[in-house]
Amino acid sequence: MKKALSVMTAFALALTSSGAISVSAAENEPTLIVDMTAEDHDILHGSAGFLYGISNEGVPDVNTLTPLKPKVLATKGPFGTEHPYGDALDVAEEFFEAGGQPDV
Repeated sequence: MKKALSVMTAFALALTSSGAISVSAAENEPTLIVDMTAEDHDILHGSAGFLYGISNEGVPDVNTLTPLKPKVLATKGPFGTEHPYGDALDVAEEFFEAGGQPDV
């Protein structure tokens, strides 16, 4: 298996370095330009959320979370084993205190 993988890798490198395969961007592809200096409207907090953003009770504290206006918190399920921290039952109270809403 390792020998076959080595041969395929060498072959792929030979093809790309010889010019047999080339990848280039089309000249007329649309481009999205975002001007981060424009201050046209208020921040809406429409997608304020976290993936393991609250690890334990008090980390980060509610004073740090509240101005972010959290709406979504994705964390491990109650009593889950994939991480040693961030259990939903441990962090839910702080999430709700910071303004988070239950997703029913």
